[in-house]
Amino acid sequence: MSSSSIISRNIICISILHWHQIFFLLWLAVQSHTTRLLISKIRKRQATFFGHVMRREKLENLVTTGMLEGKRSRGKQREKLIEGLADWLKAGKSLEAIEATKDRKKWRTMIANAVKQGT
Repeated sequence: MSSSSIISRNIICISILHWHQIFFLLWLAVQSHTTRLLISKIRKRQATFFGHVMRREKLENLVTTGMLEGKRSRGKQREKLIEGLADWLKAGKSLEAIEATKDRKKWRTMIANAVKQGT
């Protein structure tokens, strides 16, 4: 093999490697975008269901707010649904989010604003 054929072969290998990296980065961008859209959809559905449950004064209301009698388990406490939604909706505290569910129009605008801002 001559030196020019080795050089041209190396150039081809390097260009293929660069194309592979470019396509891989594009694939990662597509995957992260679809993941963000999916997470946004899930949070929106959680928030609408939470508003539906909180407007009703039933057992589900007590369970989702965590106001049940009994002892708490030891160790680090699990994050509650309302705390995650309050962070996503930027409602401050969870009590503010619970109060916002009483007014359906206000709750829907909070959800719409959170979806527009993204995850």
